[in-house]
Amino acid sequence: GHGSHRGVPRGSDSVMHTSIGLDGHSTEAALSAPPGRTMQRCSYVTLLAGDDYVRPVLCLAEQLRRVRSRCQFAVILLTEELSVRHRRELLRAVGSPKYLISHASLELGGANEWADVTRAANGSRQGSSLLGRRSHQGSGLLGRRLYSDVLTTFYKLASWALPPSMFDLVVFIDVDTIILQNLDQIFETRLVPSRPLAAVAQLPCSQKYFNSGLMMLRPNRTIYEALQQHAQRRASLQRTCEGRQSDQTVLNRFFEGRWWPLPHKFNVNRYFVRKKGVAINTLMRTAAMIHLFAEPKPWNRSATDELSKWYRDHCSRLLGTAHRM
Repeated sequence: GHGSHRGVPRGSDSVMHTSIGLDGHSTEAALSAPPGRTMQRCSYVTLLAGDDYVRPVLCLAEQLRRVRSRCQFAVILLTEELSVRHRRELLRAVGSPKYLISHASLELGGANEWADVTRAANGSRQGSSLLGRRSHQGSGLLGRRLYSDVLTTFYKLASWALPPSMFDLVVFIDVDTIILQNLDQIFETRLVPSRPLAAVAQLPCSQKYFNSGLMMLRPNRTIYEALQQHAQRRASLQRTCEGRQSDQTVLNRFFEGRWWPLPHKFNVNRYFVRKKGVAINTLMRTAAMIHLFAEPKPWNRSATDELSKWYRDHCSRLLGTAHRM
């Protein structure tokens, strides 16, 4: 079963949920379950930056299916240069074209189905206002393989630009992850105007800052535009835990003191595992999600650590021989 609502009293406005993290520290998150309301329009959203990301995205979708998530899976596309086969596979993973969303159309504030990618490309040749730059060809975001770009991760800010009519609650999730347990309980977190984001602290670095590889949010155009303004000033923002400036710098400075900490098991990163010497068997038993962030990406064979090898074997098993990693 899902276990999504277990332990949350019906009729309570908000209840504090405490979980002991893998480091032994307790983390608190406010969970809510309004009376008689089931989770509606909950969605997991990730980014697809090019053909190299298709297999990892398909693996993420399949992992969520295997842990019996009841929420929609959606993909923000940073490119339209995908093979027919890949388009077909992605469509099967999300279930409907409306959940394959062009980043360009979100930026323009318009409709967001795959069919709109071409129209957006023809109607708008400017570069990303978020990054304040153009591609060398002057063709903006579209048709470029952006996954190797240092600034690719800034595109996850577009999660706030998703249409609220389709997306009530969103968990943005990075694609370089191993899902071991159902994550749907995260959607019970009570977001309020003073704390409009929930995420997991960036351990072992700090309890004060969060890791942006898993974030629960409610799409909001006003917040999106404020984040864009904030991103323009990124050069003056002090880094939080990351080695170089990224979306995490912008997000942590923007939401400083205004986010709910989720239990650590929902985003255990490989550095924590290495630094604390957590045994793989213990990790597989206690973590809900393992996050293999940083280079090299776990789907690349140049990543030779034990967790990356496990990730490749795991995805190959889930996706079959056609998608062996």
